[in-house]
Amino acid sequence: SNAIAFDRLSHAYIFSGPRGTGKTSTARILAKALNCRNGKSITPCMTCDLCLKITAGQAVDVLEIDAASNTGVDHIRTLNEQVNFAPVEGQYKIYIIDEAHMLSTGAFNALLKTLEEPPTHTVFILATTESHKIPPTIHSRCQHLHFRKLSTTELVNNLVKIAQAEDITISESSLHLIARQAAGCMRDAVSLLDQVYSFQGKTIAEEDVVLLLGGSHFDQSIGLIQAFFANDPQKVIATLHHFFREGGNVIQLVSDLTLILKQLLYIQLNLGEEVNLDQSRLELLKTLSAGLAFQKMTDTLEQLAKLEMELRWFPNPELLLEVRFLSWMYAVPVTPSPSPSPTPQPQPARLSPQPTPTPTPQPPVPVATPVAATPTPPPTPPPSPSAQAAPDSWGAFLQLLKVQRPPLFSILDKSQLLGIQNGQLNIRLKQDFKFFRDKLHEDANKILISQLLNQAFGQALTLGFAQGESPFVVQTSPAEPVSVVAVESPQAPVAQDQKINDIVAIFEGKIL
Repeated sequence: SNAIAFDRLSHAYIFSGPRGTGKTSTARILAKALNCRNGKSITPCMTCDLCLKITAGQAVDVLEIDAASNTGVDHIRTLNEQVNFAPVEGQYKIYIIDEAHMLSTGAFNALLKTLEEPPTHTVFILATTESHKIPPTIHSRCQHLHFRKLSTTELVNNLVKIAQAEDITISESSLHLIARQAAGCMRDAVSLLDQVYSFQGKTIAEEDVVLLLGGSHFDQSIGLIQAFFANDPQKVIATLHHFFREGGNVIQLVSDLTLILKQLLYIQLNLGEEVNLDQSRLELLKTLSAGLAFQKMTDTLEQLAKLEMELRWFPNPELLLEVRFLSWMYAVPVTPSPSPSPTPQPQPARLSPQPTPTPTPQPPVPVATPVAATPTPPPTPPPSPSAQAAPDSWGAFLQLLKVQRPPLFSILDKSQLLGIQNGQLNIRLKQDFKFFRDKLHEDANKILISQLLNQAFGQALTLGFAQGESPFVVQTSPAEPVSVVAVESPQAPVAQDQKINDIVAIFEGKIL
């Protein structure tokens, strides 16, 4: 209005904002203000032939282009050829490009030169819902005006004017339902009012609006919330079934419940002015809010927001809604699992001692020359008494470990038992590699090993590792004697093949 009044009109505008907020309508009003027969004015007469033609979409000098259908560069080139022609009837040629963000890159580039040096009698208006998709080069040459959503009060006031002009009898609560469904979009609000008018006639009750929109009655939603917070599953299910039998829309019901819970939160926060309800319903919400826990309301609001998104893709939304309500009412707080501690646990049933499975026979190592046996090494010192009693339980432990974590079994298999001392089972690894030790010291593996040791030995134990390579292997079965055989060979391939055999034994493989 000021630009028109002070003759500071821009040659190009970007009207951006949510759908249905009046961008294209405002562009037409601007065209009337510039081309009215009574002269350029912020209050066009709306009765002259040019104003009427613009309203009907028949004005020669006002061209509306749907960019969603005409996205190519050829359409913009045609526009560039026509833009230099003078207006036929009015003072200005107005180009309204709707959904301007849909133009292609080539079309934007073709339009750029015209926006840089436009004719004095031409005004471009780019209407879009996604202004961020318009290139910065176009933005910098246009005046950008933002359109916002209308509040519920503004929507209701405009609907009241329309109802009075059309001689429609409708309650304010019904208009509130329509305005809430429109979600700030005036075009949607007018469309919904027209649908209800076509459906019911000039006298419209709140039940008619609820039936058309598929929502819930206010009292029905309040009753559902009360039953839910009172943990009354029978009443909740009965209320939902009644709603389903009436053909209600599940997503709309969740939206209604979300709105009422939000209003209850506002009341608890002393923000009653944010609640647009008549006095009787406002008092009802105040009474209900006094008996509800704030934390539970916020949690329920968050759950309803997630549920509304899930319902759009679930094939049976009624079932999902019932299941969610029941799960929220019967929700049991999840307690974290206790961390393993060295405190002795109840002794489980002892596993029967099982011998360690016989290792897979390895293929013989080829030896080029006969190998001479060296003198037998000195005898190994006898294990401690605790170690003598441990092999059976150690075998049971290995069996459990083999089932639950085979890689760890491969590392610990054939280890030498050294004894139990201060709750620690000391062993010496057959293959004492740093990688194996790091693997055994990982938190998850330590927890699993401690649990299985407790189960096999009947007491809380941890593993301790002796340094150095074991000179021999202690079998898990005490019946088998320990045999030590030393092999000496001058051939280098023998040592290399022995390493291969060790790897095959660790990973329980075989050579093909």
